[in-house]
Amino acid sequence: LYKFNSENFPLNDGDNYTLNIVTDQTDEPITASTRMVGEPRITVPSITGALDFNYVQPSRLQWRGGDHAAVFDVTFLIKYKERNIVEGTNFENKTLRWNVVNNYNGENFEVDGINFYGTMAANLAVNNDLERRFLNIDMVLTSGGQEILDYVAVGQANTGFTSSQVVPTFSNLSTGRGLFSSSHEINKEATQITPRSLDSLINGIYTKQLNFIN
Repeated sequence: LYKFNSENFPLNDGDNYTLNIVTDQTDEPITASTRMVGEPRITVPSITGALDFNYVQPSRLQWRGGDHAAVFDVTFLIKYKERNIVEGTNFENKTLRWNVVNNYNGENFEVDGINFYGTMAANLAVNNDLERRFLNIDMVLTSGGQEILDYVAVGQANTGFTSSQVVPTFSNLSTGRGLFSSSHEINKEATQITPRSLDSLINGIYTKQLNFIN
């Protein structure tokens, strides 16, 4: 494992980088190349927009991947605070991590609103001693290069019901096995949810036992 300080070796979006490894065990250097992915940008929800988790209609997410980006992960960091009203404790900030979609090769995605409430219900304990308040959501978008998409695609290619279950291996090194690529992560912080969504979180059938208050 190798590590360097990017301040001393700045990485530029769109530039091509080559890894060159010389060892005592190989006659030729081990090489691999990749192009640095550009910075992605979240377009929906907008800077002032809110997430609407509707029981019936999905909530749309959209982004621009940046140059040379081929695969994306979207994660919601759901921020809330809770306190024990029986013990009289102060509110404590909490974060619930929700992996919305992984290894996705598009630039828009629809989130079923009911999944938001299901995620909250599945991960927060029902406890009448607790009182909770929703704060906001950080939307984290991670983009990766074509090599990462190829790695994921090859790994999934032979895992179906009728497959041999022998998973092939993807490597973009000239010799040996490994993956040389790039990724970029941005965080759209403090995204709000609509008043309707907050009401559903407080009073809805899936989460009303979690004791969220306004």
